[in-house]
Amino acid sequence: MKNLWERVATAVLIVIGGVFVLVALLSLFGRLTIFNSQGALAVDVAVQVLMTLLAMVFVGLSAFVLYRCFSTTVMLKEIMLNKDCCSSMRITKKAVHSVVEKCTEMVDGVNVLKIKMFPLPNSQVALKIYVKLQGEITLLDKVRFMLEESLKKTLGYTFDIIEFQIAQFKNDFRPNEEQATKQATLQSAQRKYMQDCLKNPANTQDPTPKPASKSTKVD
Repeated sequence: MKNLWERVATAVLIVIGGVFVLVALLSLFGRLTIFNSQGALAVDVAVQVLMTLLAMVFVGLSAFVLYRCFSTTVMLKEIMLNKDCCSSMRITKKAVHSVVEKCTEMVDGVNVLKIKMFPLPNSQVALKIYVKLQGEITLLDKVRFMLEESLKKTLGYTFDIIEFQIAQFKNDFRPNEEQATKQATLQSAQRKYMQDCLKNPANTQDPTPKPASKSTKVD
C-alpha cells in the first residue's frame, strides 16, 4: 500500500490486534481474570472502556482498509512529465493545484476548491477540478483553455481529460414564473386527460387548446 494513511491504519490494526491476542492468551492461561465465578465482569471500568474504544477503532480502521483495498478509483499524487534512459521528471498534485489556482484567479466568478488526478487506460491521465462558480458556465471553458496553454507552455504537458465539477453555483438568472405556471397547468391537464383515457377511452377530449379554424365563405 503506497498511501500513507493506509500504512498508518494497517500499523494501528496490527497493534490493536496484538493487544486482543495478548488479552485472550492471558485469559486462557489464567493470568487474567475477566469473569468471576458468578459470571460477572471482574475487570475495572477503565479497562472495559479502554477495550471498548479499541474495539471501535479496530472496526473502523478495518472498514477503511477494506474499502481502500477493493476501491476501483486510484488517485495520483504525482504524474510523470517525461522519462529517458538517464532521468525522469515528475510533477506533484500540489504543483498542479497551484497552476489551476493561478488560472482561476484570472477569471472572476470561478474559485477552485480542490483537484484530483486519476489514471485512465493507455497510460492517460485525467484531471478533475472542483470549483465554486458564480456566473455562466462558459467561464469554465475559459479556465480550461488557459490551463491547457499554461501546462503546455511551461511544462510541456497536457492532460488527456480536464473535467470540472461544480460544487457550489450562484447566478443572477431569474426564470419566468408566469410562463412556468402556465406550462405546469397545461401539463397537469394533459396528465389528467391521459388518466381519463385509461379509465374511459370512449368519452375523452384532448385538453390541449387548438387554434381556431378560419371559416370559408361561399358566394
